[in-house]
Amino acid sequence: MVLVTGATGFVGRHLITELRARGYAVRALVRRGAVFDMGPKVEICEVGNIIQTHWPEALQGVDAIVHLAAIAHRGAPRDEADARRVRSVNVSAVAELTTAAAAQSVRRLILLSSIGVLGADSGNSAFDGSSPPAPHDFYSQSKLDAERAAENAAVDSTLELCIVRPPLVYGPGAPGNFGRMIRWLDKGTPLPLGAVHNQRSLISVWNLCDCVITCLSGPGAVGKPLVVADEETISTTELLRLCARLMERPARLLPAPVALLRLAGSILGRRGDIERLCGSLVVNTRDTYVRTGWRAPKTLQDELRRALTPR
Repeated sequence: MVLVTGATGFVGRHLITELRARGYAVRALVRRGAVFDMGPKVEICEVGNIIQTHWPEALQGVDAIVHLAAIAHRGAPRDEADARRVRSVNVSAVAELTTAAAAQSVRRLILLSSIGVLGADSGNSAFDGSSPPAPHDFYSQSKLDAERAAENAAVDSTLELCIVRPPLVYGPGAPGNFGRMIRWLDKGTPLPLGAVHNQRSLISVWNLCDCVITCLSGPGAVGKPLVVADEETISTTELLRLCARLMERPARLLPAPVALLRLAGSILGRRGDIERLCGSLVVNTRDTYVRTGWRAPKTLQDELRRALTPR
């Protein structure tokens, strides 16, 4: 039995489909009143709010947990109350879940973190399993704090903790920058991103789900956090052109200087968004492969085609 938190989210919906297809029993933790057809053989556990969850009941009979629930894809908190709310979900709830899982003798907890805990830009090298944490904003700091809270709560217990750090996750209906780029292309919006010669690692939601399922068993996934990504890297300009071609839309890309884009981002208070579009973030997954035997089974181009093909 695998408990999935954040089950109605972007990754959660795909993960439950993959778990069912591979024969796992699934318990989906959802907000009370959520409307989502998860198909047969999925047990629904409704809660009012994850920080008010009665974990002993939710974890009854659970062998492993995949914790996806978090507040993501946002900038700095609007005020102190907003900051407390984000930390209560992203950090405090993780500590409470891990403590309860250890007490209930759950075998393994997989915590979905973010490559952002290592920084916003990998520069001329790549982030790998030995890269030191360098969170660059409030959200990435909250994910690093969540990792540490889970590690502390699992100490002196039999609970096996696996932390997974993905880069941008793409797929149909993806939130964040990928979803915005697809909407821009679909509308034919001219974009000043025709001269961005960076390199970015991404991961498709299906490759990420394959990795998570691999991490449900096997000793190599436990311990030091795992960095994961598709095998290929791509520049923002190449990504936009490839997506436009797959969508059969024109790519109206204007070759604006990157320095000018960064200046505009600073003036408009969107420097973080511009850095994610223009900076380089490359992930080296060799350590993950050595430890777990996992590497992305599908290519970036095939997964983009799958994500952008109408169904």
